[in-house]
Amino acid sequence: MEIDTVFRVYKQTCKDLISKFDPAVLPPEIVKKGQSEKMLEELDVIHYVAPAWLMKEHLPEDWMWPYVSIHYLKDKKKVLSFGGYDNMPYICARWERSDREIYGRGPTWEILPDCRLINEVEKVYLKGVQKAIAPPMFVPDSGLLDPLDTTPDAINYYTVGIGGKDTIFPVPNAGRIEYAQDLNAKLVNSIKEGYFLDVLELPGPIAPDGDVMRFSATEVSVRMRQRMPVLGPLLARQETEFLDPLIRRTVNILMRSMMLGPPPDILENVGYRIEYLNPISISLRSGEVNSMVQLFEMIMPLAQIDQTIPMYFDTQKILKNTAEVLQVPPSNLRSQEEVAEMVQKQQEDLALQQEQQQAQLASQVDERQANAEAKRAQARAA
Repeated sequence: MEIDTVFRVYKQTCKDLISKFDPAVLPPEIVKKGQSEKMLEELDVIHYVAPAWLMKEHLPEDWMWPYVSIHYLKDKKKVLSFGGYDNMPYICARWERSDREIYGRGPTWEILPDCRLINEVEKVYLKGVQKAIAPPMFVPDSGLLDPLDTTPDAINYYTVGIGGKDTIFPVPNAGRIEYAQDLNAKLVNSIKEGYFLDVLELPGPIAPDGDVMRFSATEVSVRMRQRMPVLGPLLARQETEFLDPLIRRTVNILMRSMMLGPPPDILENVGYRIEYLNPISISLRSGEVNSMVQLFEMIMPLAQIDQTIPMYFDTQKILKNTAEVLQVPPSNLRSQEEVAEMVQKQQEDLALQQEQQQAQLASQVDERQANAEAKRAQARAA
């Protein structure tokens, strides 16, 4: 579901309203405030943007804007401006949403209870540490009794009974600070998972001392590619609701401003599609490369038995598709013309080498025949 209708509420001072809108459409009391000491008083303004077909009966016949734009005062119900846009000016990207839900939710919405809980745990933990380091003390009273104070470094007076001892001792504390530490660590991991930090961190087992034992570079690369598809659906929504509208609006503004220049003739009346290059999109399509690699590993023993098996594969297309999936820069690959030129040169060099070998072989044969004729002549003369 694409967001095409927006009500944006923002605040404007009376002074800004006079400078931004025509004073003739403003209420007289606002104009008066904007010219007095109350010029900084703020009012709520609503900017309404919607497709033009929703207000077709209220628009003039020569209306040509795809979107309608209206600014009006929230409390006064007074229209301040009326206009239009070629494209939707607002980009409403949602991190995720459920079916039949308009307003989306971000990752913080999911882990907000953990964020609040970890703040309370930190408070309890700090209180426990303070009491462990500087516990409240019991001191014999001197005839004065105060309410019990359990804050760190507090002093509480107690009455010494018959036969009691006048000693100073700390208040017994049965609190377990490590419980707060364990809960804190669990909440931190939960928050990291909520922000997908566990997916972005380098994989590796944790040693007893807390250090992360890294894998080899190849294994780390494989594990990271296996993790990336988790972010695929989230990335697809950001591409659809945030990046696509942003790029299209930017291109349209540049084209209307004549800053892009005329397109080539080959692109005349041709649409365009936005393709994103990032590690997540590579990992989503890396399954194609892995399937091809597994196929090659499987058929290699069979190819030694049946020599026709490699003929079923178009190696040049496999190379191009693999480079496209792995998003190898096109500048790293030679064009077909360059490859054809190199193949032709190799064939010419091979033909020249064969001619040289044949010429050398012919000269050797001639030399041997000449030697044989000379020996025959010598034998006849003898």
